[in-house]
Amino acid sequence: MKRKQCLIALAVCTPLLIANQPTIASELGARAEPRVKKIDIRTASEEDRYFLVFCARDDTATSKSMTGHAFLVLGKDDHAAKLSSQIAFGLYPEKSGAVEMVKSRLGPVPGKFLDEVMNGSLTATTYRLIVEVNSAQYRDAMHIRDQWAKRGEYRLLERDCVSFIESVAKKVGLKTPERKRFDALPEQFVAEMMRINR
Repeated sequence: MKRKQCLIALAVCTPLLIANQPTIASELGARAEPRVKKIDIRTASEEDRYFLVFCARDDTATSKSMTGHAFLVLGKDDHAAKLSSQIAFGLYPEKSGAVEMVKSRLGPVPGKFLDEVMNGSLTATTYRLIVEVNSAQYRDAMHIRDQWAKRGEYRLLERDCVSFIESVAKKVGLKTPERKRFDALPEQFVAEMMRINR
């Protein structure tokens, strides 16, 4: 049992010990597992570093949802302050439950963004595509989030959690998989994004 505990501690602590200073990328994705991928799409070098992390989690085991969830983490490494910060947003129907999901398939229902850091979603992610971007792309992602929040709607397959991350991905120049069927669930969508973007 002690060996297992030691291996778990080593797996959790090693990424933090490797880097001279912690960064958003190392905190969110330095584990050596195939469900995390990091790419760099910057077009210019900047002193500060910016990251968009496209995340998915499987909620079916906890009965939170039948489909899982996708959300976006925005991270910044401030060079001068030597600080890293992160914010994370996911789109949800305002009311939860199976009835609300059926309604959201037939037409828009009220939607809201939740803070995924406060939700505890970061530790529950199953797939993470970490994308290093420029400050302009980072601002574009925030602008999209603000526009979607203002509209305040949720509609399955059109204005849902996957549609939100898809709109951000397209804006910053990433390839996105086609999403025409119900099998394009959050985990599948992010996993496919990881496969088609280099």
